[in-house]
Amino acid sequence: MAIMSAVCWGTTGVLLRKTAERHRFSFMLPEGFFSVTVVLILCAIFGAWAGFLQLSSSLIFLSILAACFNILGTFSYIKALNELKIGLTLTVIVSSFILFTMVASKWIFNDSLSFYLILSAFFIIFGVILINLSSGNGANDKFSFRTFFLNYKSLLYCLFAGLLWCSGNLILDQVLENTGVLQVTLIRSLSVLTVYLILLIWFKRFRLSFLYEDNNNKFFVLSASFIATFSMLFWFTSLFFGEASLTVILGSSSPIAAIILGRIFLKEKIMLLSQIGVVLCMVGVVIALI
Repeated sequence: MAIMSAVCWGTTGVLLRKTAERHRFSFMLPEGFFSVTVVLILCAIFGAWAGFLQLSSSLIFLSILAACFNILGTFSYIKALNELKIGLTLTVIVSSFILFTMVASKWIFNDSLSFYLILSAFFIIFGVILINLSSGNGANDKFSFRTFFLNYKSLLYCLFAGLLWCSGNLILDQVLENTGVLQVTLIRSLSVLTVYLILLIWFKRFRLSFLYEDNNNKFFVLSASFIATFSMLFWFTSLFFGEASLTVILGSSSPIAAIILGRIFLKEKIMLLSQIGVVLCMVGVVIALI
């Protein structure tokens, strides 16, 4: 399930890259509506309404708290992108996300971390570094240590995003021990809708201007929102059946899907280092499944 989530999330990234930059953040609102609709349909099919009645106030609070952590992590990620290139941003965030989760799983929840899991994390982190730092479209996208150290505030935003996403997922991992995937997904989706609607009222940049344009932005944003819905469902299902550390490691392999789909649909050239990175990520996934 974590791998399916990674594939869906990689596909979402490709679709958003086809979208005008000013509209990319808008996908959160339709994604929230799609998520609520899909969850309600699944609840009707599987008769899961009773699970909502069994939710305690503490579980609802923890689910909302986890959703808020994830939303703040997304804002921190976007803030980092204002000054850092996407390759460096994704590298720092994915690496910190995996490492924070593994350390917290071990020292807070006393989850077992096998040698194979640690080795898998190493391969995937190193693979993601090679993929992202070799995927620039020009000289300005290339990695440099000067950029790395001068933009320390943006690097802090990257680490903050990794820490927030880690915190949200660890909370959800504990919540899912006492409730179901559909219940958590619905609470998360309603939280996203609430936050985005508040931002929609106060800030013009969050308004859905792409709906009024006669181009492909509408198709790409709505498609990305729809696929992201299933990415979240697969992610929560993976947390439900497995440990958070394994889910995060496997889920962080999304650059594999993104770079392959980018080659197919965006005609992007896959550099040699990116090819090596994809192989390393695939090796990491295989090791994690041992």
